[in-house]
Amino acid sequence: MSAHPVLAVEGIDTYYGRSHVLFDLSLEVGAGETVALIGNNGAGKTTTLRSIMGLTPPERGRILFRGEEIQGCKPNEIRRRGVSLVPEDRRIFPSLTVAENVELAAAAGSTTTDVYDRFPVLDDRRDQRAGTLSGGEQQMLAIARGLVGPPTELLLLDEPTEGLAPQIVEDVSEVVEALTDDGITILLVEQNAELALELADRAYVIETGRIVHEAGGDELLHDPEVLETHLGVR
Repeated sequence: MSAHPVLAVEGIDTYYGRSHVLFDLSLEVGAGETVALIGNNGAGKTTTLRSIMGLTPPERGRILFRGEEIQGCKPNEIRRRGVSLVPEDRRIFPSLTVAENVELAAAAGSTTTDVYDRFPVLDDRRDQRAGTLSGGEQQMLAIARGLVGPPTELLLLDEPTEGLAPQIVEDVSEVVEALTDDGITILLVEQNAELALELADRAYVIETGRIVHEAGGDELLHDPEVLETHLGVR
């Protein structure tokens, strides 16, 4: 990883009301990397992404994007700087068409041509209501919406394969790999730890709001003791 990571999270503490959720959490993502954040349900994975995006700002610590602090910025400002979040629940508008969903996410004057080149299935369904798409197609649309607008340098992906059939999981994985090949830096939260580690250059394991392990994706994938201890994967 370069001396100046694209993202540096430094000792953040994040709360939901009075509930302390993240404890002195630190991680880094280098340019062009795919880094996985894995852990059991309730470990703090989504809260970490929300903290980075300014949706649940940390009370302590720093978050730096390209060396500049962003922890005090509003989510729309963080998006303009080049960080985009694809949330766990997709947040598409089911009653609008695919094209209308994409156009709503795009900044004024920005082109949406590239996104249809990247997702041909969406090009074929531009006039179809988003709520009638399959689960996999809805996930493609959610990712597409995260890429339109200001150029995306860092993509935060929250559970992109949740609830999808195995073949569709493979399709989404190929999309993630293609994004990496295009130079987009990715922080991936994924309940399917084995899949996440196959996609990731490096990975952090989070447990009850704390980072408890860090290793290369392939190294961690072949470390059954760590997987079983922290994730219950046998």
